[in-house]
Amino acid sequence: MANETRSFRDRMLHVLHVVPGGSLLFALIPLVIFGYWGWYHYAANRIDRTFYSLKIDQVQISTQPSWIKSSVLEEVFKEKRLDRINTLDPSANADIASAFETHPWVKSATRVRKYSGAVAVDLVYRQPLAMIQVPYQESESGKWKQGFYPVDQYGVVLPVSDFSQSQVFEFLLIDIENIDRTPTGMAYADVRVHHALKLAQFLEVSGQRSELEIKWLRVTRDNDVSTGKPWLLQLQTGDNRLIVWGHTPGDEIGGENPPDRKLSDLANWLKGEREKGSQGGQLDLSTGKVIPGQTASSKDGIAQGR
Repeated sequence: MANETRSFRDRMLHVLHVVPGGSLLFALIPLVIFGYWGWYHYAANRIDRTFYSLKIDQVQISTQPSWIKSSVLEEVFKEKRLDRINTLDPSANADIASAFETHPWVKSATRVRKYSGAVAVDLVYRQPLAMIQVPYQESESGKWKQGFYPVDQYGVVLPVSDFSQSQVFEFLLIDIENIDRTPTGMAYADVRVHHALKLAQFLEVSGQRSELEIKWLRVTRDNDVSTGKPWLLQLQTGDNRLIVWGHTPGDEIGGENPPDRKLSDLANWLKGEREKGSQGGQLDLSTGKVIPGQTASSKDGIAQGR
């Protein structure tokens, strides 16, 4: 074996001396190898990115609803670096869909299609349902103030920047004691939020929340532990009438009226009270009990005029 190795080495040395340019040939071999490796890993990749990388003007998304003021496309493209996606990559569609689904305004990306140099992304957007009041402390003054954070029906916190201060009071305001703030794009884990949102959704679907001037919703504790359902819901109108709704729609206890009956009783009571010109008043929809002249106040647990 040693003789064969020496023989091969001697032959190579002979080639270097006999073949014109032999030394140059052997010197170029490593350059060719490393040059090809560099082309494969850098130049080819750069060409792919130049000709096949995704560009923002190639992307078309579902038309944004009027309540979204920011550009979902621009934010996702910039934050998720979609320009790094190679449109020829088999996983490109899945990567694009995943990127859009990280945006707080996007519930889901149902389909991604590539055609004629363009990419169409079908999106399902979140819709704001209510505003949750959360106290916060100013960093400069140290004073506590009330902040309002928009949520959809699933309790996902939506971008505050898309809402003006005046828009806040167009939504149902939810007041829950000792509630913590949840980051934008994340869903509230607090079960009280989901009880409140279930009633909020019922009122919105009925189309009567605005008509009845219902402004506030609060979750309180049911002190009757025998029911096994610890949360009660209260409502407050813009003219300071307090309504004890009872338990969450679909979660009523025995003898408690169903949601449709409660809403009908509420509408009739409010109409009668307003026609009489009476001030305040309180109605307990779980028992049908009316307390004339009782006005809502911070003592009742639903703050007014915030």
